[in-house]
Amino acid sequence: MKKNVSNLLILILSLAGLVLSLYLSYLHYTESQAAFCGQGSGCDEVRQSAYSTMLGVPVAVFGVIGYLIICALSIVAMAKRTKWLLLYI
Repeated sequence: MKKNVSNLLILILSLAGLVLSLYLSYLHYTESQAAFCGQGSGCDEVRQSAYSTMLGVPVAVFGVIGYLIICALSIVAMAKRTKWLLLYI
């Protein structure tokens, strides 16, 4: 049972990372200001710097790809019964 709990925890955390990466990707392409940045905090400067892209692709897009892979692998690793229980949540 502990294996299913750890896989479920990995799934939940990777879904949270996926949502944040999608949000940061959206901010990059729309050039909007982040809702979670305080006035004068400088996080928008970091997000818009030259280091926020790799090979012309935003780093957040690589995060989306990575978190999708982690989500898929954690679902595959779950027991069949746990997968069915997730459908009802």
